[in-house]
Amino acid sequence: MRKSLQPSLVVVLMLLAVSATLSAQYVVSTPLDYNNSQDGVMFDVEANSDLRITGIDVIATGTGTATWEVWRVTDGSSFVGVETDGSAWTLLGSNTLTAASSSALMPLGIALDIEMSGADPALGLYVTTTGIGTNMRYTSGANFAGLRAQTPHLEIFEGVGKIYPFASTFGGTTPGGPSRMFNGRIHYELGSTGDPATLITPAANASGTGTTFDIEAQENVTIEGFSIELNAGTYDLEVWTPAAGGSSASILNNAGAWILVGSVSGFNAPALGVYNVGFDLDVPIAAGDPRGFYVTRNLAGAGGFRLNTTTVSSVGDTVAVDESIRILAGNARGYPFGLVGAVVGFGGEVHYRRNLPAQSTSTSTLTIPAANGPFVAGGLFFDLASTNDFVQIDRIDARMLLGTHTVELWTVTDRTTHIGKETSMGLWTRQAVDTVVVGTNDTVVPLFSDLRIVLEPGGVQGCYLISTSAGFPFSYDLGTQGTPYASNSQFEIITGS
Repeated sequence: MRKSLQPSLVVVLMLLAVSATLSAQYVVSTPLDYNNSQDGVMFDVEANSDLRITGIDVIATGTGTATWEVWRVTDGSSFVGVETDGSAWTLLGSNTLTAASSSALMPLGIALDIEMSGADPALGLYVTTTGIGTNMRYTSGANFAGLRAQTPHLEIFEGVGKIYPFASTFGGTTPGGPSRMFNGRIHYELGSTGDPATLITPAANASGTGTTFDIEAQENVTIEGFSIELNAGTYDLEVWTPAAGGSSASILNNAGAWILVGSVSGFNAPALGVYNVGFDLDVPIAAGDPRGFYVTRNLAGAGGFRLNTTTVSSVGDTVAVDESIRILAGNARGYPFGLVGAVVGFGGEVHYRRNLPAQSTSTSTLTIPAANGPFVAGGLFFDLASTNDFVQIDRIDARMLLGTHTVELWTVTDRTTHIGKETSMGLWTRQAVDTVVVGTNDTVVPLFSDLRIVLEPGGVQGCYLISTSAGFPFSYDLGTQGTPYASNSQFEIITGS
């Protein structure tokens, strides 16, 4: 058996059947070539299709805490000429975040609802901190109003840097002159965006650290966020949902079957009340289907969630209902995925969109080229990266050697690259386990038939495929770490180690 001294490896043959939701959810990403920073950046965006901007990701200058804001020009025109006129702008939302990195993209967690048409002029946006704590990275450019990034649906143009809120401007407003360029991603949806709606639950009467519950759709809906009834305090909050969809009941005690879809750090509730904490969710539920959720806090100490125990007696009882969705009772739950407690109802509000078209999906298989050398290993790291679609990984088939092997698939918990995390087990979550009998040497074997790994548009998921049995069952090929090894129109596999 041969081993590489400086391994840059990839599974030699891996077939992935991918179910990709193609119904409207996309992302436009700029180059991450930052060389400068300031409180914020103003820039124009222009739509070539009917769409709705739903969220923005940025890069902070450090790992400190700051309050972030997103503004738009009120009359729907360019920012040029109103760089210092605060009365021309509308604040769309704000969120206080603690950045985990000074080089990685960070979702702002501000739920946006900016509808644009292909017939509309360019719209000015302003993404900024409030000037206290960390600020944002951007790039000094030399082509003001030039194209910065684009998809077939949405274009981003070079803009200017700003001191908060509407003070000094950096760069210029002469086309072709000095500029400042946004570094980040803009999330958007195509086509019919539906109508916003909110379902309010009855007032709560008890406290806890979190709850699991189901939402049942009467028509096609998309869950966009929750307002939560909280006691006074400061919270780190999380929302989880079953990776494979469906009810929470069947996977209540299987933490590996859930995925984290939203989090907010350091949220301050000054007094008992219902707060829209800034979750930026995009969880579709088809008509007639249930979808489980686990809403929780991850700080130690006394419970802070307000829950309802007076109007429900059994899991599945109706907590609140309208013409589009039904909120069902679940269980109080310790963090993370701790003890299952009493039957309770979620306390707060569910924000969603209704009157949506049916979701459409397609399934494809990506085949990695055959190996060039007889290399074998007991485990392999690699990344999966999506393009502009939501992609769901359903299965992995690997070329394996003769024998009986117990195989595990682990993924990076925060859904980022595996690079730099190869020796930090605490950063990983075990997703699936399978035992296979390989009767013929060097055979492609299907693994994890019930696998569900969801990639967001432009997202990257670090993976670790490992055998817990003796020996080195996986074949692999040599390559350059961090480069694409195979791809199709929906996603690509990145060489690992």
